[in-house]
Amino acid sequence: MTMIDFHTHCLPGMDDGAVDEAASLTMLQDSVAQGITAVAATSHFIPGEESVSLYLERRAAALERVLAVRDADPTLAGSIHIIPGAEVLIREGVSQLDLRPLCLQGSDVILLELPFAAPPVWLYEEIEEIVFGQKLRVMLAHVDRYMTWYSGERLGYMMDTPGLIIQLNGENIRSRHAFRLLRRWLPQTDHMVLGSDMHGSDGRVQDRQAVCRRLSRNRIGKQWLQAIDACSAELARDCAAGML
Repeated sequence: MTMIDFHTHCLPGMDDGAVDEAASLTMLQDSVAQGITAVAATSHFIPGEESVSLYLERRAAALERVLAVRDADPTLAGSIHIIPGAEVLIREGVSQLDLRPLCLQGSDVILLELPFAAPPVWLYEEIEEIVFGQKLRVMLAHVDRYMTWYSGERLGYMMDTPGLIIQLNGENIRSRHAFRLLRRWLPQTDHMVLGSDMHGSDGRVQDRQAVCRRLSRNRIGKQWLQAIDACSAELARDCAAGML
């Protein structure tokens, strides 16, 4: 079974994640130790700070470097795959860019990062244009980090968008207090996946076993776990051709 970490910053020198190949290697080793068989390489893409084409050039070079160190390590070669992608910050006008090249490779799923602030008036229009105009499926990054700014009602409005996927960080499910708050706030959905959002030395890992233990302790958690497994399996099939 393919076990994917849908949100990592494992590419060297791309953003505030892995600083070099050694850091990337450690992140891949930590992932394998957790039972992960594929990681989405979702470095930050910030519209207005660089073009899509320049980002793709930088990503290709970083991928070449990390694939070289992975394949040279006998414990990793054949044990873990990389899915090129991006974490795209939603800014006004982002829907006017061609975002398809930034999707998780092999799929039509684009990982979007919401503003860490009260939802701006243009937010929903941008998401709808990406979905209906560009015909992409939106995955919202680390939704668990937005409880301060987004009401459950506003999040629920976004979750009515066809095909929308919620990505949760494992660290906020492992925490008993954070999970208790999260399950009260997050509307029910069948489209959920897990990610670590690991950046290198920050110690973030998905820790799938700990997440599963936490989710298995109550009815809502069990529903989430079923949704996570089903959605992850579907996306694994979609991304299979894009795994490196």
